[in-house]
Amino acid sequence: MIENKVLIQSTTRSDLHGILYMHSKDAKKTSILIMCHGFTGDKYEWGHFPELAKACNKEGIDGLIFDFTGSGENERVPITLSKQIEDLESVYKWG
Repeated sequence: MIENKVLIQSTTRSDLHGILYMHSKDAKKTSILIMCHGFTGDKYEWGHFPELAKACNKEGIDGLIFDFTGSGENERVPITLSKQIEDLESVYKWG
């Protein structure tokens, strides 16, 4: 398993902080499970998301965890559902 910190460009705001858990150093395209935290959480979700990403890696699937705008390592701004949808679209396009 390889753990890489990533910055994902958001469409309207600053970059989103994330971690990509790769099952292999091989650069070929693979499946990625994108994990989204709850409304008041962060990318770690009490340690559950990193463990889930590691389990996915054992099955040959990469795992991506990230902080929505206003959460975790990202800029503190008011959180709305519409902003989270925009963030998820940015993450999906990045992946």
